[in-house]
Amino acid sequence: MKYLHKIPAKYILTVLILFVLHKSDAQQVSGLLKYSQITAFEDTARRSLIPVDMLFNNYESMTVPDVIRKMNSQDSGRLVTTVTNQNRRFAVYKNFITKQMYSRERADTELVIVKDSLEKIDWKVKNEFRKVGTIQCQKAEAMVRGRFYTAWFAPEIPLNFGPWKLQGLPGLILAAKSTDNQVEFRFESLQMPVPANHNLPPIKPFDNVKIVTQQEFYKLAKSNEIKFTKMVESQPGNEHGPVVFTTKWIEIYPKN
Repeated sequence: MKYLHKIPAKYILTVLILFVLHKSDAQQVSGLLKYSQITAFEDTARRSLIPVDMLFNNYESMTVPDVIRKMNSQDSGRLVTTVTNQNRRFAVYKNFITKQMYSRERADTELVIVKDSLEKIDWKVKNEFRKVGTIQCQKAEAMVRGRFYTAWFAPEIPLNFGPWKLQGLPGLILAAKSTDNQVEFRFESLQMPVPANHNLPPIKPFDNVKIVTQQEFYKLAKSNEIKFTKMVESQPGNEHGPVVFTTKWIEIYPKN
């Protein structure tokens, strides 16, 4: 033990992570990944930033948005209301045993939970490496729900989870960015196991909110957009004529 102080901190972290994963057969693995969800849908120079906590164990994960740090545009504000909840309820829940995923979404004024399956993502793993924090990560690329992402995952942490709806790599995804520069998941920190004093709710898929399919959600969102547009156009004093109104999400939904 007298030589422990000579070991670089980055190697100590790696050993601790591997030790926690090695013990997973005897006890449940747990972790807390903190990252920033950054979006810029209309102007890539003006960005919104939402801190997110992702709890995970051996087979499930749950992302919980924190308070808003920055909000620069009206569209970013609409996205913030889509995924942020002041009661710290989940935004995305994944279960790798049931192969199901639930996401909390807002179709304009209506809050719903969208039930979906964990799709197989056609990741292309590259022979490129870099450090994310102090953890050695490998590069992977794929089209995920309408956007092309570059992701960095940690092979030394063999769990399939990742920020938002990203998943399916042979290691925990710590950071990712879309090639259109509109979406980024920026690594902040990782703790394994979950700290005893954390104040996040236990992992659970949903509460008393209407559950819909992806297709039902898209139809509901489009219907509410039409209703909102008609309401604005019918307001007394509207001198601008027809109103063009669309809601922006991280996920790009089909047009039909």
